[in-house]
Amino acid sequence: GGETAIVGGGVARVFGFEPRVAMLSFSSFGSVKHPLADVIRDAGAVERICAAGYGQVALDAVRAALPGLTTSASLTEARLAVYRSLARWPVGKAAYDALQVPEDAGKVRVISPRFIRHVHKAGRRLQAWTIDTEADMQRLLEWGIDGLISNRPDVAVRIRDAFLARVRL
Repeated sequence: GGETAIVGGGVARVFGFEPRVAMLSFSSFGSVKHPLADVIRDAGAVERICAAGYGQVALDAVRAALPGLTTSASLTEARLAVYRSLARWPVGKAAYDALQVPEDAGKVRVISPRFIRHVHKAGRRLQAWTIDTEADMQRLLEWGIDGLISNRPDVAVRIRDAFLARVRL
C-alpha cells in the first residue's frame, strides 16, 4: 500500500522525475475509505498525483474520499472509451481525467491516432503501458501520447527528452 508508493517514488527520483501515479492494486470492498487516500492526503500530494487502478470500487472509494484528486479510468471506463472510439463516437463525459491503457488488448488495437484525438478532444490525457522499445516509444510520442509507462525508465526518459528537444525547435 503506502510503503510501495513511497519506495516507488524514491526509484522514480533516481531517474530524474517526480512520481505522478499512485496505483490502486486492491479493492476497498465497497468502503468509502481507501487506505491510499490517507497516504496521498498525509503526503500533501492531492494536487500532483493521479490515482490509477482498474477496479471500479477502489477508484470510486478514492474519488469519494478525495474529490479533487485526478484519477485514471477503471477497466470498465477504459473499455467504454475504446469502444466509443472504435465506433467513431467521441469519448463522453466521465469521472476520470486520464486513461492508462495497453497498445493492444488481444486482437483489438487500443491506441491509435484516432483514439488519441478522441481522448484529447474530451479534455483527457492518455498514457500507454507497457512500452519498452525505443521504436514504440518514438511512434507513440509522435502520435501525441501524453505518457509512457515502461519497464525501461532509462530508455523512456532519453527518448522523451530527445522528442521534446525536436518538437521545441
